[in-house]
Amino acid sequence: MATILVAYASKGGATAEIAEWIGEGLRRAGAATEVRRADDVASLEGFDAVVVGGPLYMGKVLRPVPAFFSRHRAELASRPVALFVSGGSLGKNDPEAEQKARAAAEAVSGDVPIAALGLFGGRVSSRNVPLIGRFLRNAMPEEDTRNRTAIEGWADALPTRLGL
Repeated sequence: MATILVAYASKGGATAEIAEWIGEGLRRAGAATEVRRADDVASLEGFDAVVVGGPLYMGKVLRPVPAFFSRHRAELASRPVALFVSGGSLGKNDPEAEQKARAAAEAVSGDVPIAALGLFGGRVSSRNVPLIGRFLRNAMPEEDTRNRTAIEGWADALPTRLGL
């Protein structure tokens, strides 16, 4: 049985939930799975594959994800890797948003080959933005564009996509 790490960064909790849903899907597929914050991962020893994900903010993946790739680049090169990115505009069938998310994902992964890339909707909340968000609270609608069924479907296919 393969052991898979799901490492994530999350600011408001929505991407943490996505990581948990992916972990559940991998477990249903028969993989031993650990879900951890990317900042809490010291080593990839003992993992056969890695899934890494984080949200997009201002066109960039949240900082712990690129830091994870930098810190573990050599270890990632020796095992299959999947990457997922979430963001409110990604759940709206917006080709331009998807193109920007793909570019952000490529910038993060660099020379680490990515076996599967997931682009998922996110949750937008004025509670998760800086000071200006407090002033825009009424003008900024709460929105959740995550599609749990699509996320779980992606997770169900991961063991095959990762070659496990």
